Amino acid sequence: MRSFALMTFLLTLLAIVCVAQGPAHSPDAKAIRQAALDYADGFYSGDAARMEQAIHFDLNKAFPRFIARTGRCALAYTTYSQLIELTRAKVGLLPDTARHLAVEIVHVEDGVAITKVTSANFNDYLQLMRLNDQWKIVNVLWNGGPANTARLKDFKGNDERAAVELAAMNFVEAAQSADARRLAEVIDQDFSRATLIPAPQTGRQYVQRVRSVGLVENTYARFGRTDEEQRDNRVEMLDVMDGLAVARV
Repeated sequence: MRSFALMTFLLTLLAIVCVAQGPAHSPDAKAIRQAALDYADGFYSGDAARMEQAIHFDLNKAFPRFIARTGRCALAYTTYSQLIELTRAKVGLLPDTARHLAVEIVHVEDGVAITKVTSANFNDYLQLMRLNDQWKIVNVLWNGGPANTARLKDFKGNDERAAVELAAMNFVEAAQSADARRLAEVIDQDFSRATLIPAPQTGRQYVQRVRSVGLVENTYARFGRTDEEQRDNRVEMLDVMDGLAVARV
């Protein structure tokens, strides 16, 4: 069950991109870090304008909600408008000295970035995209911080690395081999892939999403099928914490 949960949350954030660049040396590092701070610090300070500046309208923010009555887990979502209005209502208000906020840029690659934000009440993975010369948060995976009870007791991230890497490899190989049934087994029903698309008339970019059903049907139609000798698939584990993971394929 734990391996399945890791697979689920990994694939919610998964991005397939190219042209790697070290996060510390990225020319966009300052803007990426500022967006992450506007999101986290904005929430803790009740600054709705900062939150609105940081997140994209198509935000996909997921939280693994544990259901005590059944012992099962389901994803719960926060919408763009909900997050802004909760910030405006100052529901997360904390003084500076109590926030314990830290931002780490985990990876930057071809207009996509992953940051890890840890704080008093929340731990987040943020996936940002560079849209029309602005870095915006499009995907968030979060869990309770040190002030809240961890979702998984005695979680050891290093012990889960193999399961995460296997899930990511199964995902890409199923798609490339046009094995729709295998793909349906390795992605969660709440899967959501975000892709940057330029509008041909203006050149401006927008976010296009493919959900699990659409991806499976595309695979049945053999869209994206790649001959085995041309695949050269590799998985790089980027980070893992408390049942959440990010990986690069």
